[in-house]
Amino acid sequence: MPMLTPGEYEKKLRALFSADKAGAARRLAANFLKNYRGNFQARYCYAVSLSEGTAGLSKAQVDRNRKRTVMLLKKLINERHRITLEQSLGLENEYYWFSNQPEKQYKLGRRMLRRHGITRAHYSCGVGAAMMALKEARRGNLTAVRVWFDRAQASWKQYHREFSERLGSVIFEAIAWGANGDFRMMEKKLRRCCVLAKLPARNHSILWARREVRLALTPIPRA
Repeated sequence: MPMLTPGEYEKKLRALFSADKAGAARRLAANFLKNYRGNFQARYCYAVSLSEGTAGLSKAQVDRNRKRTVMLLKKLINERHRITLEQSLGLENEYYWFSNQPEKQYKLGRRMLRRHGITRAHYSCGVGAAMMALKEARRGNLTAVRVWFDRAQASWKQYHREFSERLGSVIFEAIAWGANGDFRMMEKKLRRCCVLAKLPARNHSILWARREVRLALTPIPRA
């Protein structure tokens, strides 16, 4: 069987990530890197694949993979003079996501939109704003939750004018609705995720989103 081209590897990996098949994606990404050791996209896909899905992994494995992902992405950021603006957006977006810096992720999207007009950057804005809404919900700052919720909704509205709904976008719409206290809309969006990616209702990504919202909105018991 002939070796896949880099473009073919990327297409297959996108399909696996969209279908929430993280284990298969990790194996394919490792093969991509083995066959194209110095290729930027091979290195990038491998780094992301390590942490894109956590099903079947222990907490220690998840933490170890995430640290390695952040380290590998940081190395690539130091080489970003060699890549396109679109690649740089994707690279920095994943770095801020895996290093848990949602406000910087949001600002990255705004910067790419303002300076370069890259409409795909609405995705970074949407994810960053949704996670900031969740962060402020944990703090009990309802005013800030509303600000970030509005930013998330505006970002996803703009994003979906040009790009189709998919698991990765709609699940963060759901999180934003949940952080804002609208569980009916959150569940509606999570059901939409299941349809889009052909996932069962108890898929680990769906459960993760619901759990993160629940934890953010559960008051911390006073001693």
